[in-house]
Amino acid sequence: LLIPSDKPQFTRRFTLVMMLVQLALTAWLYGRFSSNTAALQFETRLPWIEQWGVFYHIGLDGFNVLLVLLTAFLAPLVGSLATEEVQADRWLALYNGAWGGDLSHIYAASSL
Repeated sequence: LLIPSDKPQFTRRFTLVMMLVQLALTAWLYGRFSSNTAALQFETRLPWIEQWGVFYHIGLDGFNVLLVLLTAFLAPLVGSLATEEVQADRWLALYNGAWGGDLSHIYAASSL
């Protein structure tokens, strides 16, 4: 909504910059990850529906940290190689920029 619809190149560049920021943050996270433990790292546990004992629980282990890194690496690559049709549609370009962050939460989510 804040991005002008008459400037598709701006949308593409904005999306690419956001994906590169996401890649940098993921690389920093991977650099701080310790492979010496099997426990979840960078763990967050927040109550969601306390009466039912349901929590928002997210963290990284040795397997899903690689999936998060792979997703963050592939997102800018795919976004930069997108066809003209995809680049011309600003909503599709913005969605492409957001999907990497969405998938990272899926990989990091702990089972209930």
